[in-house]
Amino acid sequence: MKKNLLSMALVLVAACSIVFTGCKDSSNGGETTQETNDAGATSENKDNAGGNSQTTVDKLKDVFTNFDQRDTWDTTAKKIELSNEDVVIEKEGTYILSGTLDDGQIYVNVDSEEKVQLVLNGVDITCSDSAAIFVENADKVSITLVEGTENILSDGGDKDSSNADGCIYSKDDLSINGSGKLVVNGNVNNGIDCNNDIKIVGGTIEVTAVNNGIKAKQSISIKDGDISVKADDAIKASSNSDDTVGSFYMEGGNLDLVAADDSITATVSIIIAGGKITSDAEGKNTNCDGTEKIAEGCLIKK
Repeated sequence: MKKNLLSMALVLVAACSIVFTGCKDSSNGGETTQETNDAGATSENKDNAGGNSQTTVDKLKDVFTNFDQRDTWDTTAKKIELSNEDVVIEKEGTYILSGTLDDGQIYVNVDSEEKVQLVLNGVDITCSDSAAIFVENADKVSITLVEGTENILSDGGDKDSSNADGCIYSKDDLSINGSGKLVVNGNVNNGIDCNNDIKIVGGTIEVTAVNNGIKAKQSISIKDGDISVKADDAIKASSNSDDTVGSFYMEGGNLDLVAADDSITATVSIIIAGGKITSDAEGKNTNCDGTEKIAEGCLIKK
């Protein structure tokens, strides 16, 4: 679903201003409060949270739609056992995928008003010249991780000639939910890349990438999940062609970020209302030209 995320970013900032007050990072000309946890790591709080942080969550609960959070399916779902060829999905619906695809791709191309749910039920997909999962067109696509399964995705090819910017590459909205495990190997460029919005609702997700770990042009929102990222820039929400979009929002879950450059980069806003982020960055822990609101104790620097 194509949309301008400027209005969404402004709503996030306005809502969070109710509960976030306090200091700013001294690297940006303000002051920083720091506290040391039991392990000796440092917690950076650019805007300490005062009052009840649940107020913020309540105001932003519509960020995650029912479709984003739906990790169930019914008997109409189509089961697909992977073999030796690409899987092309051209109709709206739910598809349960299992098995191994040594050199191929899950390719989604449906109408712009249609949604697709991909249920990963223990898959190992490698694509030698493009993305393992490629969303060409859709309203939204969700990836559901089945409980107790491990799902491995790996891409290949050459960055300059590839038609995809990530191992999971979506031109439209993308969400990840469920309670299984997802391993993403971005061997060419980014790990997970989306031209619109990425929403993570659950799951155990491990991403390694040579460039950006998780990248979206418009926004990245995290509700829950255990997520680890090792990349150049771990998480990035920005567009080279539009400086009015690019926001990061988190209300729960755990992030373990290892970055050769910056851990979290966003053009418009970085809002962390809850959850825990552990950052090991050669560059900045957070990098934002706009507004940063970080609840106390949520960001721990290794």
